[in-house]
Amino acid sequence: MRDLPMRNVGGAATLDPDELVRYPDDLREAVYSWLAKECTSSEISLIIALESWGYLLAAPIAVQLGLPLVVARRRVDRLSSDAITRSYDMNSTRGHQIGIERTADLTGNQIALIDDSVVSGGTLAAVREIVAQLGGDVSMALAITGSASRRLELEMKVRTPVRCYSWVG
Repeated sequence: MRDLPMRNVGGAATLDPDELVRYPDDLREAVYSWLAKECTSSEISLIIALESWGYLLAAPIAVQLGLPLVVARRRVDRLSSDAITRSYDMNSTRGHQIGIERTADLTGNQIALIDDSVVSGGTLAAVREIVAQLGGDVSMALAITGSASRRLELEMKVRTPVRCYSWVG
């Protein structure tokens, strides 16, 4: 596997999402193929993209597989007052928020959460709680990079399998 463009965030190596669009075609296609394969092997019926870099990964996969796409927004000020939101901690900062519109029809769906990288698992855990409240079931969380040393901790926190294209650190 080729080295991916990385950056340091809060002491953890994560994918540099600015580089995603500049990946060589074969690497970008390998990442998208991996995401699509993970979704089809688990009979995923809906994809949730975690704003904002997760959208760059999730949107092409949703289109390719013909699946509905819902965006979990970190900019909760862009959501209606009826949206469901959760607070979460990210790396060393507290009090972030993420939300999904209550009108999102998640009932009975097997859902994949897609983000660019996973470090602490706080964002994924918050979205999983929202999905449960809306009647969906998170089958897996997918990211391009994840903290290998925290893999078990991540899966316990998110309470679903966390799969990464590249485990680092």
